[in-house]
Amino acid sequence: MPEVALKGETDLNLSKLIYERLPSWLVERIITIGDVVERKGWRIFVVGGFVRDLLLGRRNYELDVMVEGEGIYLAKALSELFGAKLISHEQFMTAVLYMPDGTRIDIATCRKERYKHPAALPEVEPATAEEDLHRRDFSINAMAIDISKRRFGELLDVCGGMADLENGLIRVLHERSFIDDPTRAFRAVRFEQRFSFSIESNTMRLLKEAIESGMLSLLTPDRIKHEWIRICSEENPEPHILRMEELGMLRWIDSSFGFRSHEQRSALSSIMSVEKRLENSNVSYERWLLYFMPLLDGATNEDIERVCKRYSISSKHLQVFLQLSSLGDVLERTRVKLPPSTLKEILDHFGTEAIIYALAKAVSFGASHEMAKEQLFAYLERYRHERPDISGSDIIGAGIPAGPWIGTALAEALKVKLDEGADRRRQLEVALKVARKALAMMQHESQRSNTRSWEG
Repeated sequence: MPEVALKGETDLNLSKLIYERLPSWLVERIITIGDVVERKGWRIFVVGGFVRDLLLGRRNYELDVMVEGEGIYLAKALSELFGAKLISHEQFMTAVLYMPDGTRIDIATCRKERYKHPAALPEVEPATAEEDLHRRDFSINAMAIDISKRRFGELLDVCGGMADLENGLIRVLHERSFIDDPTRAFRAVRFEQRFSFSIESNTMRLLKEAIESGMLSLLTPDRIKHEWIRICSEENPEPHILRMEELGMLRWIDSSFGFRSHEQRSALSSIMSVEKRLENSNVSYERWLLYFMPLLDGATNEDIERVCKRYSISSKHLQVFLQLSSLGDVLERTRVKLPPSTLKEILDHFGTEAIIYALAKAVSFGASHEMAKEQLFAYLERYRHERPDISGSDIIGAGIPAGPWIGTALAEALKVKLDEGADRRRQLEVALKVARKALAMMQHESQRSNTRSWEG
């Protein structure tokens, strides 16, 4: 469990911690934000995950600000002051500043919420800071630090967040929390796994009741997708996914989601090791789609198409998921040493996520698939983006007319480069030979065709 700063202390002024744990530029930014509303006399706080992470000693430079005043007014003033891009949501009395340095500041008027029905977006109205904290998801996210000049650093903790942080507990603030906003079920798992905390017993009861009563089915696909992407942005999504399975949450993402065999679980457990090896390889992929792979492995094409349609997954990535059924053949073929050009020819048709998942399966199979593993890594790290060192212009410049034989010649040049380590000169030599042969064959066929036509 992470060590909590000021554990057991009664002094709830965190100004010393702010100066010790935050870079000077961020401290100056916080002070500046507080100064902007000084003349208005508004209470102003940093709040939520920023405060939680400060107490845990975790790096978090994304500020979440709440003000007992006009949040949109404050956001506009700060946008001009910092030269930041402003996006405001007046309906919810919130705004986001995208700072020139790449960080963001979330700004909101202190508010309380009303939910017309379960899973609805809230209706909001201005409130006190204390009321605002009571509307939040969990106690550890319901702490605020005053950043006004007179009270700078004072901790506002009306929901017992500090105690729960010290005890490593995830606790909701009221009985209807998961009913009002079922996405909190995903967040409960995310925070539990990220911090190695425990979900408090009453909160667990409420969570299970919400899951069993189908509350997650009330969420739109976009909201579920957003929470899934956030889970897959965690350092290691595997324990989050396994916990969701244990709690019965996966089936609410889609009825086809789940582990059909031990093989899928093992592959999920191996994805992280593959990702770590590829960290410095400039291999780009959609992580949230990659972690869909073990959950759809073995699903029917009909199920896969339904999932992709429901979550607005592109037709390109639909094709990647449909490749799941072909990965067994890929692993079997790559268990024996192949020429690099043959390896590339086989794998060029597969999406990156599918190849990474195939790698995870190879890793989970162990020694029997060592050759497959090394060849799949070699493809991603070396061969995937290999091109011949010559171009079509080089071939045309040597006197070969443009035509379909140019592509054939370039493919042969790449083959000798990969398989024989041929230099540019040798590649051009091979390409010209292939192109001339193809051109001669075409001319021969043309002459035969003309002869038959004349004789007829």
